Amino acid sequence: MALRSDQAKILRRKVVRSAFVRIGVFTLVVALAAVGFTLFLRDSVANFVADNTSRWVSLNSDAQLQHVLRENGLMDTSVALAYADSNLDPLAIPFSGEEYDEELAAIEEMRELGKESASADTSQKADGPTEGAGDVSVFVEGEGENDAEGAPSADNTLLTWEEAQEQQARENYFRAVKNRLHTEDDVLARTVYGCARMAELSESEAATMLEGLYRESQQQALDVWREQDPQQQAQQLSLSLVTPDPVYQVLTDSAGQVQIRDISIYSFIRSLRIPLLLLVLVVGWFVIIWLSLNKSMRYFDDLSEAVAGLLSNRQAKIELPDDLSIVQNELAVIRAQSLADERAAQAAETRKNELVAYLAHDIRTPLTSVLGYLDLLREGRELPRSVQQKYADIAYAKAVRLEDLINEFFEITRYNLSAIPIEREMVNVRFFCQQVAESFFPEAQSRHLEIRVVAGSEMQFFIDPDKLARAIGNIMRNAVAHAEEGTPITLEAVQGEDNATVIAVTNYGREISPEHLKTVFEKFYREDSARSSDSGGTGLGLAITREIVVAHGGTITAASESGRTVFTIVLPYVDRGW
Repeated sequence: MALRSDQAKILRRKVVRSAFVRIGVFTLVVALAAVGFTLFLRDSVANFVADNTSRWVSLNSDAQLQHVLRENGLMDTSVALAYADSNLDPLAIPFSGEEYDEELAAIEEMRELGKESASADTSQKADGPTEGAGDVSVFVEGEGENDAEGAPSADNTLLTWEEAQEQQARENYFRAVKNRLHTEDDVLARTVYGCARMAELSESEAATMLEGLYRESQQQALDVWREQDPQQQAQQLSLSLVTPDPVYQVLTDSAGQVQIRDISIYSFIRSLRIPLLLLVLVVGWFVIIWLSLNKSMRYFDDLSEAVAGLLSNRQAKIELPDDLSIVQNELAVIRAQSLADERAAQAAETRKNELVAYLAHDIRTPLTSVLGYLDLLREGRELPRSVQQKYADIAYAKAVRLEDLINEFFEITRYNLSAIPIEREMVNVRFFCQQVAESFFPEAQSRHLEIRVVAGSEMQFFIDPDKLARAIGNIMRNAVAHAEEGTPITLEAVQGEDNATVIAVTNYGREISPEHLKTVFEKFYREDSARSSDSGGTGLGLAITREIVVAHGGTITAASESGRTVFTIVLPYVDRGW
């Protein structure tokens, strides 16, 4: 019962509680990890994935830029053609309009002649150190390399400090134009540079204007790009389509340059974020449930091993986990009961074997006597009548004893094969007790014993009279057999608690020890091992008495103190619903 109720409930609660706690903790950890990732790592991880699965491509807006520059007067076709067809160093353009016209005329003349354009020598050699510069000269590196450190080669030009400063300013201006236009096209840069010089714009003014114009050209190019289909967009960016419906990310930097990249792979990975989170949760829950079930299965394995060990060796120590402590105690109780039952069965078998030996001896003894006396009667035809009567009486007495022993064999068989059936009826208690007592008057008188019956004349109870008479008769037979001569035997019936009928048989004689009282109702039990043929029995009398009383729903107890032995039967009141 404990195994099916308490232990099963404890294990079920423990496994279920453990599984729910683990699932809750795992879910909380995953949720916190997701929140922490969203707050602290999402941007960095997203950038890392996007940077490693795509690349930025700058949007080319040269056509739009030329259009915008032309609209703002910064694209002169003649100047563009002149610089495109010449090898003139754009840094050599003078700042004065007259010198610029002369340079332009020289370029046109050289183009007409089809000659190679050459650089105009606009630098003037310094006759000496300029004021404020001392003897300091600046070496400007040309196409050749110095033959020795600090000495110019034949192709290099030695400039004064003012000339070098002026040329450096032109270089910076030209580079600023290219940077502002974000182009490597020298022709375009030279043209804008020349037009800006003609418009007499300072470097800062030109830079501000060019930045705005470049932003405008990038926006126009972006608008044109967006109107194209995905295939044309990819071709313009020199990209291969990852999916039929690409996902583009557009970014405009601080200089106004538009950069575009295809983040289709990143978008696909990002779309898996929620399903991946759910997958992690489901897999985690499944693993937790599997571990919990596996743990519960281990309980059965431990229990199976303990039971197998108990069956193989009942003396072995039962060791189970703490969670199975109730089962361990239950198995210990079962083992103790099994050992006790085994010992009881062995003792019963021993007593049964002894009984068979006793009965075989007892049956042979009266049977031999009967045969002997009958043989004497058969052959001694001339015997006196008195002798014949004596032999006949002895043979009859031995035959009666033999009948009793045979009846005991039948009792043994019936006791072992089936329960005792009960058929009840209403009986007067006093009349019933008197009938039971009267059957023992001859034996009591032969031993000078007095049988007293004490019972109320109006008392009645609902019993099986034949079975209960047999039960009380077994007690009375033992009382008559073991009572001291001249002592009374009392059969008393009184009304007990809850209208129960209490029947007590009291005799005085040899005291029964407490050890014998514990086993006096067991089958095949005999207190007197040195039994005699006259008074000894099979040891089934009191065991059958207990079975009959239990079948009536009652109880039987025995007590023996100071030579006074009392057997008490308590039969409960039966309400028949009248």
